[in-house]
This record gives sequence, C-alpha cells and structure tokens, in this order.
Amino acid sequence: PQGKGVSVFRGDQVTGNPRPPPYLSQHARKTVSTLAQEAKERVAEVRRILSVDVLPYGLDEEYTEDGRKFYVNHQQQCTSWVHPTTKMPPSSNSPSRISS
Repeated sequence: PQGKGVSVFRGDQVTGNPRPPPYLSQHARKTVSTLAQEAKERVAEVRRILSVDVLPYGLDEEYTEDGRKFYVNHQQQCTSWVHPTTKMPPSSNSPSRISS
C-alpha cells in the first residue's frame, strides 16, 4: 500500500526477520473471513457457557452426600433445589456425582 505516512512491515520488527513468528504459522493459510468466522464461533460458545454455568454473585452450587445438586444463597442464608436464575429444578434429582 502507498500513502502518506503509511508503513507496512511484515515479520518481526524487533529482529528484522521477514517471516512471521512460528506460533503464527498455524494461521498463515487462513483467510480473514475464516478467522472472523472462527472468532464468532468462539464468542458464541463463551456466551453459551456463561449464560448456563455462571451463578450470580453470592450463589453456589453444592451437592448432598448422595450426590443431589442444590443451590446455596449466601446473602439470604438459604438453600434451594431450584436453579436461582432459570427457576428450573436440576434435570434429575438422581445423583449427579459418583459417591466415593
């Protein structure tokens, strides 16, 4: 590209090596649109995880001795079988964890 004050340097500016660093080689053959699509997929995946797995501040997920999941509200000092944000009971009241 040409233009006033535009400088394009490909490679490592510190060492002057014209090749990209080795850790970037895995992306060397990907197009901008491919990388953008991968980024969109990662963002959607993180949003799904956060919307399902994260409890609000002051709430924890715990298990009974027989493996049943319940929720602890530390602010109100109470417990519940119902998920605090979705208002849904656990998918099953059967043990969620393997007891030792």
